[in-house]
Amino acid sequence: MAMNKGNWYKCPEAQACFNCLRFTLGLFVAAWLFGCTSITPYENFKTTMNASLGTIIDDIPAYQFGGSGLIDETHLPNGNLSHRYRYKNPYGTCIYIFEIDSKSHRIIAWQVEGEDKACILIP
Repeated sequence: MAMNKGNWYKCPEAQACFNCLRFTLGLFVAAWLFGCTSITPYENFKTTMNASLGTIIDDIPAYQFGGSGLIDETHLPNGNLSHRYRYKNPYGTCIYIFEIDSKSHRIIAWQVEGEDKACILIP
């Protein structure tokens, strides 16, 4: 069937191509939306905490984890420092701890006290 320039939308080949394009675009949008929502707030928190390892403690912005919230600083038996932080959110109170090398002031470990569901960062 020859395509009529004024009625291209009536051409079966053009409709098939358009349907294929629409289907492909739909898959792309669905994949994009799924990619944006595939990480949970707690997983985002853990990823951010892991990314903090090796960072000098003074270089972390106070807003990164919901304000400074430093509630305790202690010296550990191994000579390192322990900084305990708290931040509150609608899901509860998150308490997290950084272990800091006393010489370089770099974060070398972290842990969470209490419920994981309170330690979140919305992606």
